[in-house]
Amino acid sequence: MSEYEREQDRRYECRMVRVAPKPWTVARIVAEWLKEHGYDGLYRQECGCLLGDLIPCGGEGIDDCMAGYRHRCDCGGDCEALHCVHVGPERPIREDKP
Repeated sequence: MSEYEREQDRRYECRMVRVAPKPWTVARIVAEWLKEHGYDGLYRQECGCLLGDLIPCGGEGIDDCMAGYRHRCDCGGDCEALHCVHVGPERPIREDKP
């Protein structure tokens, strides 16, 4: 086989490899909608989650979740803890933006 034929075979093989698209899960659909509408995550009375870690509860009680915005911490707790996320219904006042 000539060098030209080997190159053509390699190009053909490269075209045949397809990467499967990321599946459209419910979490992905919700995350895309939240981003598109300017929200930071979801919240309900006892918890909240951000886009980067959306639905860490596995969906338990998700029917009560609402779109919300991230807020500065005012709980006085250890906000580096896994589930201490402040998301609520009102847009926060951002000092860094007019």
